[in-house]
Amino acid sequence: EGLLPPAVLNREIDSVLRLGLDFRPATRLGRDVTLVELQRDFDAVLVATGPLAEAEAAALGLPFASGRLRADRRTQMTPLAGVFAAGGVIAPMRHAVRAVGSGRTAAESISRYLADGHPGVEREFNVSLGDLNPHELAAFAEGASPAPRQAPEAGERSGFSADEAHREADRCLHCDCAGLADCRLRSWSALYGADPRRYRDELRTFERDTTHPSVVYESGKCINCGLCVQIAQAAGEDAGLAPAGRGFDVRIRVPFDGALSALSDATARRCAEACPTAALSLRRRD
Repeated sequence: EGLLPPAVLNREIDSVLRLGLDFRPATRLGRDVTLVELQRDFDAVLVATGPLAEAEAAALGLPFASGRLRADRRTQMTPLAGVFAAGGVIAPMRHAVRAVGSGRTAAESISRYLADGHPGVEREFNVSLGDLNPHELAAFAEGASPAPRQAPEAGERSGFSADEAHREADRCLHCDCAGLADCRLRSWSALYGADPRRYRDELRTFERDTTHPSVVYESGKCINCGLCVQIAQAAGEDAGLAPAGRGFDVRIRVPFDGALSALSDATARRCAEACPTAALSLRRRD
């Protein structure tokens, strides 16, 4: 259960082979080839065997400590020069997507190692949303599709049909930030080495205002730059936008507890396009 049918698996393997891979099936590490031989014949080696017991790792010549294979958390290179590790061999992984992500990190690190001899991955500045309380989870899931989870078909035609794939995709809560690719605050934070752990305080409550038909407002991302206030003022909006509250509790609001939907569509869109952190963002059209 959960395995790809042979025909589907063969098509996946063929797509990889067309990239120029030299595939050697039935070749066992430690029996047919040693790690030392691989190090001698190749500039870099990736170990992605899945979970290994300490005795198995030792037999292969892989360093083991504290119940897992030793590898740098950032670069995924082991203490052996040019030997990297990825997936379950580093730590147990219940989700395939995490193993895939680990493989990508290792690939990027190996690429840099081959280019200049120094492994590494350029990680962009990021801050996770953190744990949400029940009230915040309800706000986060507001507007989610009520459709049940789609179960992919098994057998020769394994996977989703086009219609099933669309229905399953519609269930996505979009937990990624709308400004992930072009957040200006994120870019400057990375440039100046900002550390979100340096000053710890009470986290802002997660809030999401979806009352406007064209934009979404998440006050927790707002840095009170005032660009949207100026845009609304220049547009001559009747209600407009203004800072409300005091000190660290200041939020941009429609005055007198007005609804965000009071903004015209054109002004709301201009505000979202100018917002440097995606606190105001255009609704996704899936």
